[in-house]
Amino acid sequence: MLINPINSVASETTLREAQDAARIIGISIDVLTASTGREIEAAFATMVQKRIEAVFLAGDSYFTSRLVQIATLAASNHISTSYTGREFAEAGGLMS
Repeated sequence: MLINPINSVASETTLREAQDAARIIGISIDVLTASTGREIEAAFATMVQKRIEAVFLAGDSYFTSRLVQIATLAASNHISTSYTGREFAEAGGLMS
């Protein structure tokens, strides 16, 4: 899961809901944070290093402003990514 730590209210709510759902189905969630373009690149580099196959992007207006960067990194690194808005899928993301 990728969250923006600057948007703490939305991030905490989304993270709590995702962790509750993960617990129910018996999986764990790695949480990465990013609030700049460089941090987004670093987060995807970490995903590649950890061999993370899928990521859920928490809803955040900053992520929306970086949708091309995020969709490109996800596609070029073969990381299936689920987004909160259709604009990400329209920019090349897997699904929303």
